[in-house]
Amino acid sequence: MRNLLISMSFFSLACGGAPVSPAADEGATWGVEHTVASGALLSVWGSGPDDVWAAGGQANRGLILHFDGTEWREMASGATSLLWWVYGFGRDDVYAVGERGYVAHYDGRAWSQVPTGTDKTLYGLWGAEGGDVWIVGGVPNGQPGDAVILRGNADGFHEVTDLPAALLPETLFKIYGTPRDGIVAVGDGGVVLRYDGAWKRHDVPMDGPLISLWGRGDGDLYAVGGNAFGVMFHYDGQQWSEVLGMESGPGLFGVYTSPGESVFAVGAGARVVEMKPGSAPVEHVAPDMDSTSVLHSVWGDGQGAVYAVGGSLFAYPAPMDGVVLVRR
Repeated sequence: MRNLLISMSFFSLACGGAPVSPAADEGATWGVEHTVASGALLSVWGSGPDDVWAAGGQANRGLILHFDGTEWREMASGATSLLWWVYGFGRDDVYAVGERGYVAHYDGRAWSQVPTGTDKTLYGLWGAEGGDVWIVGGVPNGQPGDAVILRGNADGFHEVTDLPAALLPETLFKIYGTPRDGIVAVGDGGVVLRYDGAWKRHDVPMDGPLISLWGRGDGDLYAVGGNAFGVMFHYDGQQWSEVLGMESGPGLFGVYTSPGESVFAVGAGARVVEMKPGSAPVEHVAPDMDSTSVLHSVWGDGQGAVYAVGGSLFAYPAPMDGVVLVRR
């Protein structure tokens, strides 16, 4: 993990298009809602305002938090690996993935580990329904072809092998899908893989990694990443175009949007970028966080609240702490 975080923070990025830096917005009402000393938080997702999950941890221990609409509390998971992503299909069907091939499933009562057959780091997961879940990962600073794609459910996962290894980068970080666009995964070197019955590779014009993606629906996807400078690309169903190239500040690690709503992106330096429909991007100031803090994931509950999570990720492998920000 340390090599991955360093590479995302300090090396340069070359990307196409004219750079667009967001204006500062001091009026955004972001606030710290919860802090934890038991680990950094790398992902946030929920099924609604009273069912929000956050995942992360320390070097050799996973951490899962749950918000019931009133308070955050830590849940017993038994995870011995740092968790990179949490995603689900309802309050009794939630998955978390992490290092050393770790996958856990929550059935509404308890978390249990799910077999995967891999020891690679798993960074992202997505599915249209709980019975058909896709997971991506790989080997940071590895070799081209090291990326892995898994498919399965709470009973177990198998590696997807019907794509040439030549299409795969070192690592795939996130995966998302829509009915028309199919399955889309992003990773090292600006690689985008798309599956609509057959796998295709699209190379976005950048040298750094694409770390995360989310969408509003068919033909409306956003991907973020970058190393020394954050970048955002938009997919309109035909091609990827750069919509944000930051002239200062390190990469963006998380993105979220929903139909008719703003696009939110978060990254190193505790920055939050918001792009309202039809408007230029605006950078919000995250309160009570210094420039060494990292925001790694962002998600909205559909009722007006937007959550961003992160913490002292660059302290790794020393103990890390975590933070939950919210804007209501």
